[in-house]
Amino acid sequence: MRKVKLFCKKKKLNLIKTLKPLHIMKKLLSLIMFTTLLISCTAEQDFTSNTGRTLKKQKTNISFDDFKRETNLKDFKKTLQLHSNQFQARNADGSYELSDFDIDTEMIKRLELDDKTTYSFRIYPTVVISPSIFYNLTMDLKDGVWIQNVLELKPTIENFENLISGSTNDINGEVSILFTSNNDGLITTNNCYTVGIISNNCDDQEISETCVNKKYSTFCYDNENNIIIGNSSNIINESNNIDKDYSFILNINDLKKNIRVFTEEHVLLNNQILNLLENETDYSFDNFPYSELSSTPNEQDFKLALANSGIIKHEDLGNFLLRKSQNWIDFVANNKDFALLKPETKQTLINDAIDAAIVENPLILNPAEPDNTTLRTCAQQYKVDKDRCNRNSNTNGWFALAAFVGGPVTGGLACVAVIAESANCLDDAMADYKECLKP
Repeated sequence: MRKVKLFCKKKKLNLIKTLKPLHIMKKLLSLIMFTTLLISCTAEQDFTSNTGRTLKKQKTNISFDDFKRETNLKDFKKTLQLHSNQFQARNADGSYELSDFDIDTEMIKRLELDDKTTYSFRIYPTVVISPSIFYNLTMDLKDGVWIQNVLELKPTIENFENLISGSTNDINGEVSILFTSNNDGLITTNNCYTVGIISNNCDDQEISETCVNKKYSTFCYDNENNIIIGNSSNIINESNNIDKDYSFILNINDLKKNIRVFTEEHVLLNNQILNLLENETDYSFDNFPYSELSSTPNEQDFKLALANSGIIKHEDLGNFLLRKSQNWIDFVANNKDFALLKPETKQTLINDAIDAAIVENPLILNPAEPDNTTLRTCAQQYKVDKDRCNRNSNTNGWFALAAFVGGPVTGGLACVAVIAESANCLDDAMADYKECLKP
């Protein structure tokens, strides 16, 4: 194990007995300060694994601007084009299955290990070979040159679902090296090349030895001393006696976090819509022209239809609905994995996100919050009914958006039907409240 020296001077505690009380107090204070310094010094030291490899305690998620500043790669492109003379994974007929990738720069993983920094990106092939396979681009600096490697990761079916949904970060399955920009880097003395795969299970962004899972895959040479690129190798739990040629942090989009961000905006917009409708007195969506607007979607025609339905603040309502629709369009564009999940997994993620967002952003409608009594008051019953309407409105709105295909106006139309139902639900809740107040 690599030893880490602590540059903190030790105190001889046995000398304290010979000192006067005042000096003893001073020495005790010094001892406390020393102990604090020692703890701080220990907390800042590197985490050392059983293999002697030093894992830095650092943030692993960085922004694209951070990446460009740290690497000085100011002109880094967001697409990766691999030409046929570079790309080494061939089909049986000699063609190449993959050539172009889109690089996701929203979440970049950084690993500092053995005084070496490796960056990993999630990348997407322009032509999808299999929806249950994902790809990472890794970059590390060697002799002043940035080395690129493209890895194809093939988790098991169950593991893929768990990885994408965020219920685990540990990968089980196989991996292939599809491309390297430096073939010389694959030359080793033991006839095999080993890649370490680190999964970050830490609660915060700082990585530590106590909350990571380390695995590896080994790729060996053929009889002509060529690395077998494109062939799959099993992902194996790390053994203490395995030396890695290089390691990287697995990069998978944080879908659970993205759902949470989308849902919070979804709930906030829904609150604004329902608050607006609470102050509208004479409107009806019974004859709303859904078919006409869906065939020729136009934002001004959409808002005019809201006005014709009796909405006084039709401009504001129209903008809220269009923003709600655009929020969904942006989410789908930036989270391709969501469509790959099983319906029951989607349902669980959506319900959990909505419940959390509603708690953090409650819908405030009249009457005021109820007083504390043993029996449920009229106001308390109204709150129960209102909260049920609100939750159903957000959940139904989620799935109404998920079902539509088109631009913001088409999505806005899908939302109108939901808010009409929500408004009726809230009207019924208020009517029951008023009826409850009667003597």
